[in-house]
Amino acid sequence: MKLPSKIGFSGKMTAGKTTISNLLAKEYGYVVLPIGGRIKKVSNLLIEDRSELKKYLLDILPKENVNKVSVPVEVVLSNLEKLYERYFTSSISLHGVHNVFVKDYNGIYQKNDYYRNLTQKVGSNVRAVFGEDVWVRILLNEAELLIKQGKKVICDDIRLEVEYDLLNEQNYTLIRLDVDPEVQRNRILDLYKTYNDEALTHPTEIALDNTYFKHRFNTSVDSVNTTFSEIDSLLKGGINLTRPSWDEHFLRRAELNSEMATCERLKVGAVVVKDKKVIGDGFNGSPKGQPHCTDVGCLKNEEGRCIRTLHAEYNAILQSDRHLLKGATIYCTHEPCENCTKNIVQAGIARVVFRNAYTNKYNSYFNKSVQWEHKPYHEDK
Repeated sequence: MKLPSKIGFSGKMTAGKTTISNLLAKEYGYVVLPIGGRIKKVSNLLIEDRSELKKYLLDILPKENVNKVSVPVEVVLSNLEKLYERYFTSSISLHGVHNVFVKDYNGIYQKNDYYRNLTQKVGSNVRAVFGEDVWVRILLNEAELLIKQGKKVICDDIRLEVEYDLLNEQNYTLIRLDVDPEVQRNRILDLYKTYNDEALTHPTEIALDNTYFKHRFNTSVDSVNTTFSEIDSLLKGGINLTRPSWDEHFLRRAELNSEMATCERLKVGAVVVKDKKVIGDGFNGSPKGQPHCTDVGCLKNEEGRCIRTLHAEYNAILQSDRHLLKGATIYCTHEPCENCTKNIVQAGIARVVFRNAYTNKYNSYFNKSVQWEHKPYHEDK
């Protein structure tokens, strides 16, 4: 039995990421590296010891990020001190630091609203200076050293697209744990006695809600231990560690987008990609403020086509930065119609990749200037 040497977990708060990561560590000797753990360490030192914080920042910040933006660590430290003063000093003056940032009997800060707010602001502040990828690069540097020593690693708490992309590029087995909102609410109230809607709609909480994960589990019905058993069986059975091609990866994202479509006649999704980066997503649906087909039915013309909706390809183009469209690729669940083909050509898109053929006798008049590729089969089927 060969276990994957690199696993990444993503999921909502209380979905069970940390519990399952720790169970895998206990069972198979994985080293768990929480992305949020480095943010918490910076937050803790911001509360407790500013001189140690400076040393820690100098030690962990990836040199490539620091060199790219040329910002001294002293500036970062000053920014963190300012946000601490702005958002927390008045509460500390009123209640005392130990009543604002409360430790449990193990000396670990409790995840109350103050502490959660601090960690979110610290994480966002450092990202704003050194880039969205800074925290995951810190983690990957640590993971690389451990892997060279023959260790297996789990990167816990993946939250952002850039984190997902970097781990995916490095062949991590990525697993998503979901939890239904009502179940999550009850779990949070059981654990912390309070519930903060604002914290749970923070960008770092919702960024990967609709991202494609090959391995996805919902812990709402089953217990976390049951989900662990399912993941354990999956690992023992051997995961296909062959990465999908980039075309397959983005076609799957287009398929995920199609689930948001509001036309009952045909659900279509699209995604525009430049240099392996998504620059626009789309699905077929009504214009802003207009009723959806799913609510009032399709509005069909004489040919039986629904004319109520904007097509997925056009929506994806509208969502994209027009300066990045030239030379881009658009991935579609279905072959574009002649109008979308004209929009694709006009936008400067160079390549079209689609899953399902949707024959249109007029496309050949307009698609000669773009690369047109039909990829009907999923790579893992």
